[in-house]
Amino acid sequence: MKDFELIGFPCAVVVGKRLSEGRVEIVDRATLERVDVAVDEAAEKAAEMLR
Repeated sequence: MKDFELIGFPCAVVVGKRLSEGRVEIVDRATLERVDVAVDEAAEKAAEMLR
């Protein structure tokens, strides 16, 4: 997690234990808001956060 902060990525997709359930977490770096989304929706949601 430190690397995405050092590099300056505005958000991160966190793949964890819930991957087996088809879920990942997207973290907004500016607000530290965490959003739990389905794997197949992760790219679209991350793109929305970048706009």
